Amino acid sequence: MIKTIKIAFCGQWSNQYYQDYFTQILAESVKLEINDTPDFVVCGCYNNDFLQYGDHPIRIYTYTENVVPDFNLFDYAIGFNDI
Repeated sequence: MIKTIKIAFCGQWSNQYYQDYFTQILAESVKLEINDTPDFVVCGCYNNDFLQYGDHPIRIYTYTENVVPDFNLFDYAIGFNDI
């Protein structure tokens, strides 16, 4: 049985692009459900909409800009910085 994971996307230049990208990558392992009470939030650098979900969901920061992720706000980061 494939596990269902509740997920939300925010703060990207194209939330639909990231939604399609993550869904495609994870489709063999899990079923993603776009939800307002997510287990995971995939965040970007264009706004602070991830704050609306509170502290409960795991925050994954994805970025293509030259920024350093703030791990006081995010649990994980996917980007260009060698940390």
